[in-house]
Amino acid sequence: MKKVSEAITTELQKVLDTSDDGLLHEEAVVQRARSPKSALHAEFDWKDTEAAHSWRLEQARRLITRAYVTLETREGDMRQTRAFVSLSSQRVQGGGYHPMVTVLKNPTQYDELLRTALAELENLRRRYEQLSELKPLFLALGKLKGKSKEKGKENRPQA
Repeated sequence: MKKVSEAITTELQKVLDTSDDGLLHEEAVVQRARSPKSALHAEFDWKDTEAAHSWRLEQARRLITRAYVTLETREGDMRQTRAFVSLSSQRVQGGGYHPMVTVLKNPTQYDELLRTALAELENLRRRYEQLSELKPLFLALGKLKGKSKEKGKENRPQA
């Protein structure tokens, strides 16, 4: 995720400073962004037709990510998992979702999904590393990352 500029962060802080409840609300941000003079203005699509289409695409993404299937693990357990997954290499090419069952069977796609999961966990660590209660989790993450490099095809889950 791309960080925003300092000007935008400052503008968001100004919106927060005017809040009655001490919270930054999306509606207040949009209201402030309506002004072409606001640093926030260029971050929004003000053409209603395009904005509506963009929102429908976002709704489709949310719908796709809420679809689940039940798959059998190598241990014989039945487990619910997302039906479709977006691989980072596909996002570069314009996006799209692969069936999870296909990704689990394809060694290249499986490895990419694993690398993505580990990167997301690393981002989570950076986001919450100041919470000492999570230190054991982050230490386990470090061990998991080391093991994933050694992981062979024989350890892949069944799809």
